[in-house]
Amino acid sequence: MNIKITTRTLLAAEAARANARANARGYANPASPRHDLGDLKLYTAVGEIVAPIIDAVREALVAVNGKATKHVLIGYDGVRALADRAEQLLEDRGVAKGNRVGTVLTFVGAAPDYKGTQRHRRVCVSTVTLKRIADGWRMTACGRDEVQAGTREVFDLTVTPEAAEDIRAAAFANIFIHQED
Repeated sequence: MNIKITTRTLLAAEAARANARANARGYANPASPRHDLGDLKLYTAVGEIVAPIIDAVREALVAVNGKATKHVLIGYDGVRALADRAEQLLEDRGVAKGNRVGTVLTFVGAAPDYKGTQRHRRVCVSTVTLKRIADGWRMTACGRDEVQAGTREVFDLTVTPEAAEDIRAAAFANIFIHQED
């Protein structure tokens, strides 16, 4: 399995749409026909890029989850949110964009906590594996797992040695080791 989640083209189209919205709020007349046409073109461009991705992700998750809808990922939005969360975490930790390639995200959903005697209950949750490549994130595996009620979500990032060095450098920026004489 190797399903696109984000691509450069998609991210560029979304950025253009966001810029057009910001400009429309500040400077352009939202009631003008020209504004509506430009916005429609951007929405169409994003929609054409996203539609096959949404279908592929939905098919993969339906094949794994069946009819289940609670505690499982059921569509593109949930998987995209994981990719965006991972990308933001890498950015916050100071990992250069070139060093993000090869990062693997392993996600296992959280199970709700049941009160009293139902603590032993097992709950089905989604598992997803995403891999960062040069132009975005790809879903390499998805599944369903049974975990004990009350289990917290797992959101593990496995990074390359270069990314680990970036994280280490950012963590120790402006920190000096005191040398005793």
